[in-house]
Amino acid sequence: MAVLDALDTPFVRACYDAGHHNCYGQDDAFLDRFGARLCSIHLHDNDGRHDQHLLPFTGTIDWPAEMARIKKTAYRGPITLELGGTPELPMEEHLLAASAAADRLIALWEAAETDSI
Repeated sequence: MAVLDALDTPFVRACYDAGHHNCYGQDDAFLDRFGARLCSIHLHDNDGRHDQHLLPFTGTIDWPAEMARIKKTAYRGPITLELGGTPELPMEEHLLAASAAADRLIALWEAAETDSI
């Protein structure tokens, strides 16, 4: 964030990673400060201590609040699910679970009020 603070220019952009924020920056209002400078968003879940790249809704992130915060930013580009493998699931089931999680995230985005956060 020091780089973004020091280089206040439209040529320096930021990627927001929800899982990294949950582990390393929960007390920081990154999206409030730099939401207008986003160039990409990565979504994944974790336990708040380790960068696990879990499926959304399987860790500790409050996804309704997270999607509302993201919607409040100026970013309207693609959003990537940045997922690790789920060893206990065959690949087809993992992909179906990821698709279901994406559908839930879209529903939360659509339901979010941008002026209520």
